[in-house]
Amino acid sequence: MSTGEGNIEEVEVVESGGEHADGSAASAVAPGSNEHPKKAPQRRWRLSWLLAVTTVVFLILFILFVALYATADDSGGTPSPSPPPPSPGTVDPTRVEKVRSYLLLFVNSLPYEQLGQIYYSDMSKMAEQWLMCPIVQQCSEPLYGLSTGDISSEAYGQFISAVTEALGGEDGRDKHLLLQLAMNDLLGQVQYFATECAGSCIELDASYGHPAMLPKTKDLEAGTLKFDVQSNMTYEDCYAASTNMSLRSDYTWLCNQTPVLLFGEMNTSTGQYRMNNVFKEPCVHPRTKDQNYVSVYGSLRPADTGPFGFRFTGHHFDIGLEFVNDGTGTVLGVSKYPQFIGHNPLNVMMESPPLNVVLHEHEGEEDEMAPPGAFSLWNLFSGSIPFPVAVSRVVALARLLPYDAYAPLDRFIANSTIGGLSYAPPYTEISDVPHITLRAASKELFDAVVAFFAVLLVDTSPLLEEFWATGKLTWTADSEFDVPTTIEQMTTRSRFMYVQVQTDSHYCFGMVNLMFTYVTVESPSNHLHLLCSPVGFLSDPQYFRKQDDPDCPDGVGHHS
Repeated sequence: MSTGEGNIEEVEVVESGGEHADGSAASAVAPGSNEHPKKAPQRRWRLSWLLAVTTVVFLILFILFVALYATADDSGGTPSPSPPPPSPGTVDPTRVEKVRSYLLLFVNSLPYEQLGQIYYSDMSKMAEQWLMCPIVQQCSEPLYGLSTGDISSEAYGQFISAVTEALGGEDGRDKHLLLQLAMNDLLGQVQYFATECAGSCIELDASYGHPAMLPKTKDLEAGTLKFDVQSNMTYEDCYAASTNMSLRSDYTWLCNQTPVLLFGEMNTSTGQYRMNNVFKEPCVHPRTKDQNYVSVYGSLRPADTGPFGFRFTGHHFDIGLEFVNDGTGTVLGVSKYPQFIGHNPLNVMMESPPLNVVLHEHEGEEDEMAPPGAFSLWNLFSGSIPFPVAVSRVVALARLLPYDAYAPLDRFIANSTIGGLSYAPPYTEISDVPHITLRAASKELFDAVVAFFAVLLVDTSPLLEEFWATGKLTWTADSEFDVPTTIEQMTTRSRFMYVQVQTDSHYCFGMVNLMFTYVTVESPSNHLHLLCSPVGFLSDPQYFRKQDDPDCPDGVGHHS
């Protein structure tokens, strides 16, 4: 019927399968539809099937969402995605050829009597001859390699050219190495001053114990160090007293101007450092190029396609690289050999000796002045941060370290052999202490960890996939709240921080510390140790053969 406007036809609405008022079967098909009544059940079946599929898909997506959320870290970050395929450790093959050429020039320029100490045609000797002692403890004369102090300046220049070419200049790794070599010279100047300055013998207060444990640097301020001046003791008397353990007291020499202290090993139960022997340090740990060692391996002839490489090691650095000389540009570094860098000092103490500093005071004699330039590097870098990239990456990682991976400091003990920490009994491995898996870490934390270990002087990208696949992380500090989260905390009140990452085949750690570090009371210094090594090197005692310490004579220095 008509409603008066248009021709809208009024229809009787019934439920599907119902009846008309007259009792006849009602069709679910609207009037005017071209669909045959018998097709309606097929249509209903399709709708039911579509609804079921949609429900299943929704449930699968919901389950995946819950699983992803459950693996997110406590900070609310999302889990790190699978990283991109790692760099295979390749460089431009022409650069490999340049490295080989420089090494060949270097070896050919050596006198015959030095070749047996520095060049080994068998590439496998590099792994066999590797020793830890030149890096931290410092061997006086390691079993293998030749001191750069015994190499002519021309030959040394050719070797450094090979090293800088191998490291590449894109990210400044070569410059970081050269700067660390300069910092070693700066430390040598500090050592020289600490035992050559005009000063007094002091006896540390008995409250520090014996051996004396110095106050934490954050508590060590001007005027707080307790000691008695031994005005009747000469330099030689002070040295003798410092090595006489039966005295049950600790003695050291303190300069009148820019007084410095030497921190030693750390007591992980208290977070304090032992006072080290300032008299013997220049002999036991000399910071000179005489303590840097070079060795070269493999085939260096242009027509050969065998592997070749080198090791350059010394105080706070160790670089071992193997090149596949077959046109592929393949470089084997951290994936095969231990790599170490120790930026020391990470920040340089604010104070330095004045240019007209008096070295010796002898009654009735004219004062002896420091020779010109004796402390030039120390004066130049005082108060500076020579390695700003390393400092910024320490701070960036410290801000993200997860509390659930914090292991109390007393779970570890100091290990001067590797310049880091080892587990304190009964703990033996990372699974025994709180830790997280890097695969479950946030992308921000994962990237910060990768950037932290990329401070090493070699390409660490081959470890990227391994970090993600099997990496576990633990860390420690004086407390879980006492880490260097600002640059100021790094440079004014040195914080201790240790981060360890372990995979199925590699062991890596980074540590900001003051072990065997010179500090002033006014402005403490600190330094950074970074090591990544295949686990086999750190579990085999042959790589830790320690030669006897050098015979340091009585009266070290020239106060005689």
